[in-house]
Amino acid sequence: MKTEEVVLRAKTKEQALFRMYYSSAEPGRREYIEHHHTEVELSYILCGSCEWQIRKRPFVCGQGDIVLLGSDEEHYITGIEECEPLKLLNLRFEPRFIWSPGNDLFDPRYLGIFLHHGGDFENRLPAGDAAAGFVARLMLEMYQECAAAKPEYELIVKAELLMILGLLGRKFADFVHASTPTSAEHLRRLDEALTYINENLASHLTLTKIARAAGMSNSYFSTIFKAMNGVSVWDYVTGKRVELAKKYIRENEKSITEISGLCGFNTIANFNRSFKMVTHCTPSGYRKTWMED
Repeated sequence: MKTEEVVLRAKTKEQALFRMYYSSAEPGRREYIEHHHTEVELSYILCGSCEWQIRKRPFVCGQGDIVLLGSDEEHYITGIEECEPLKLLNLRFEPRFIWSPGNDLFDPRYLGIFLHHGGDFENRLPAGDAAAGFVARLMLEMYQECAAAKPEYELIVKAELLMILGLLGRKFADFVHASTPTSAEHLRRLDEALTYINENLASHLTLTKIARAAGMSNSYFSTIFKAMNGVSVWDYVTGKRVELAKKYIRENEKSITEISGLCGFNTIANFNRSFKMVTHCTPSGYRKTWMED
């Protein structure tokens, strides 16, 4: 269950590019559901122990561990030990939050461990590692800064995130593969294409239309998009449409069929399938849980 979400918004007309929240789950086994999203994620395990399936490989994680998940990296918690509930502090952000034009302190290479690691990467910074303790403290401070929202808290949060990325880049340097070189001009164009996507989720989007917004060919745009975001163009579009659907479900009483159309899905079956892949549940199930909470 997600609680107490805090966000930073890089573009006011779009969904938040950075968010943090606490979550918890009761002990027991859980059926595996394919789950992935467009955001990079760090999860700090505050208490409890669980089995995390990442790319269909099991990882046992416990209190103090930091779990690292790249965008579009398939994952799901399939088991929680009976001793106590699992409690997490989650940090999720779009890769664009780091590389978008105007972020002078940030650089695409800082995302290497999330977007360009190999299949042998373990996705876990264990509790006994000094870097894990440092990352955990920074995550807690970032959440507190966002919650208090004192003057210039955005700068402090971004500086702390930069410190985390630097620590992870140093710790896991041997796992990072070379990425596609990208110019500042291409990043600017890619940012414009992402804005186009987010402002037209309800419309009929095509690769040609999106690539045209970036001034690139379809094939080159697809390559750059995947390299800088860690997901394909269509996986990104689907993820954003589902996020928009969740917002509609929470904020009004429109029917599931109406919401499907408002979010750009061409059939209700496609909507249900995509929604479950991203959120673990059906749209109607999500509405029921939200109303009960």
